[in-house]
Amino acid sequence: MRIQPSRPPRRPRGPIYLLIFVLLVAGVLYFLSRSASEVPLEPVETEIMVNAE
Repeated sequence: MRIQPSRPPRRPRGPIYLLIFVLLVAGVLYFLSRSASEVPLEPVETEIMVNAE
């Protein structure tokens, strides 16, 4: 009679991958919204030319 080593029951990994995917998508959307709000309304060259005159 062999004694089998006790292993914990295998948990499904689906929810973990889903959570990582959702966090990744949320991070990308947050980064894109932050970088989109930092775009100047007018080009920097126009501002420099106006200040030089």
